[in-house]
Amino acid sequence: MTELSAVALLKRLRKAKAWLRAPCVALFRERGVALTGVGGFQLRAFDSTTVKEPEGQECLM
Repeated sequence: MTELSAVALLKRLRKAKAWLRAPCVALFRERGVALTGVGGFQLRAFDSTTVKEPEGQECLM
């Protein structure tokens, strides 16, 4: 295995944008979500393992 910095990972993911988009669009279509490609919204994915709640607050997910 190798180590990869967060910056290096981000750069690689940005370069893979078109490749990653294809399976995401296919999954949306399978579930009946229409994507127009014009305007609309920008989808962002987050890794919740790095998200921490402020001290004393409860996560309600």
